[in-house]
Amino acid sequence: MQYIRINRKACIRDIGEKKFDFDYNKELIEYKYMSGERMSRKEWRKMNKYEKYNSYTEWETSIVKENKHKTEKQLKEFDYYLRNRMNMVVPQKELNVILCSVIFSVITTVLVDQSNIYDVTLIEGHFFASIIAFLIRYAIIILLMGYIILNVMSPVWSSSTETTFLQEYEHVIKAMVKKKY
Repeated sequence: MQYIRINRKACIRDIGEKKFDFDYNKELIEYKYMSGERMSRKEWRKMNKYEKYNSYTEWETSIVKENKHKTEKQLKEFDYYLRNRMNMVVPQKELNVILCSVIFSVITTVLVDQSNIYDVTLIEGHFFASIIAFLIRYAIIILLMGYIILNVMSPVWSSSTETTFLQEYEHVIKAMVKKKY
């Protein structure tokens, strides 16, 4: 048997491509298109060269067609690979939630410590200019906080799509194993 792993780096994608002929990115993008999930511009452009499925049945049929040449043993191995892949997504999701909470807490603490609405730095003789400067300063901080939270939460939203995708794909493979008995 030929070894797939060459070095100590993560190689779950390589195993999927070499051992099971499973292009994770392609399959995930096709699933997102079929299920109506939000897609990035990059993913949307890639859809021109991928299959476009309009129903779950079409998508499921394509999976069966792609994997019908595999033996029962290969399908069971592929099922194990999909479960392993799913288990790798869940901790990442939990880590992102913790990270987002920490970042949000730190920024909120800094805002509360730094702001005292009654202590507006007055620009000499210009009360309204002082208020506007105060509002602009905190608007920038709030926008920055929103940007950070959006970037931290984006992988969490994406990971739930990935988990659902892997569960659905695994469901189809399990059905194929049952039919092969």
